[in-house]
Amino acid sequence: MKQILLLVLFLGCGLSIGVFWGQKTVSNSRDIFYCEEASKQARHDFYEEALNMTDQQKLLLIPIEDKYLNERKIYTERMNEAIIKLTYALEKGDYEGQAVTRILMDISKATRSLQRLSLQHLAQLEEILTQNQADLMKKYVVLRLRKNACP
Repeated sequence: MKQILLLVLFLGCGLSIGVFWGQKTVSNSRDIFYCEEASKQARHDFYEEALNMTDQQKLLLIPIEDKYLNERKIYTERMNEAIIKLTYALEKGDYEGQAVTRILMDISKATRSLQRLSLQHLAQLEEILTQNQADLMKKYVVLRLRKNACP
């Protein structure tokens, strides 16, 4: 009886150590695959604090940001809808069929459109900035892209 108790205690300790070690050494899949975008508040803070925009620039920024956010929402919704369709196709076991190919094309189109929109947005922002502000924004954008690059 004593031997069984020691065996259970030994296995329990081993399991606990294994779980602890696994949590410390295995990276979180969200860290690997989730690319986080800048929130509206983070962009606002950047415009206010880092770029030190003038009141006139802030007024010019409002319609640019509103247009960007509205169009971005459209493309994001298209991607999400296509991803949901993809999950249903995958649940049915369809990994390479025509339906999956069409869905992947929809995701690709929405992604390209969103990327194009983001670059157009940056070009519009650059038009209302001073050269120093534009240079700072470019550095920020490059840093964000590098940070969000999925391995």
